[in-house]
Amino acid sequence: MEEQLLFTEEECNWLLDHATDYHDSTVSYDWNRTPELQRIKNDKERISEQCELGQPEGPLKDFLLEKLKPLGFQNLDGAFLNYVRYFKGGFFTKHIDGPERHKTCIIQLTPEEVYKGGDLIVRDKIVSKEVGTTVIFGSNVPHELTLVEEGYRNCLVVWTKKGNLIEKNTLI
Repeated sequence: MEEQLLFTEEECNWLLDHATDYHDSTVSYDWNRTPELQRIKNDKERISEQCELGQPEGPLKDFLLEKLKPLGFQNLDGAFLNYVRYFKGGFFTKHIDGPERHKTCIIQLTPEEVYKGGDLIVRDKIVSKEVGTTVIFGSNVPHELTLVEEGYRNCLVVWTKKGNLIEKNTLI
């Protein structure tokens, strides 16, 4: 997991301006993407709204790529953007993202004084709530969002494919 402050509050507001069509979030346990099983509303696992933008394009793609370079991004080809909004009572239980995803990158878009609770926990570590904080981790790493007790929390999730990032060699 890598965490950095990469965006200003103004840049986060600009990113939020691209999210216009929200709907209730759903969960899928079907990794083969069987159409009749793909989208499951499951209030025991997750309560939130989302705006799926899909693959980034144009100025948004260019902006994100430039801002995410410190995390090793080299392109956004095949990446998927998903805005997620949690209101009071919203949460997402501990889970991993699907195997078709390589890395999960989450950008904190809401100033921490706007909400209470709503901690993003990755590998049992609480991620900073400072607006603009960006975290990236393997999509197979367990993560969760605790209950939002007051206010609302917005984030932008970027799911990557292999080849989007310059892979760092690590010695074990």
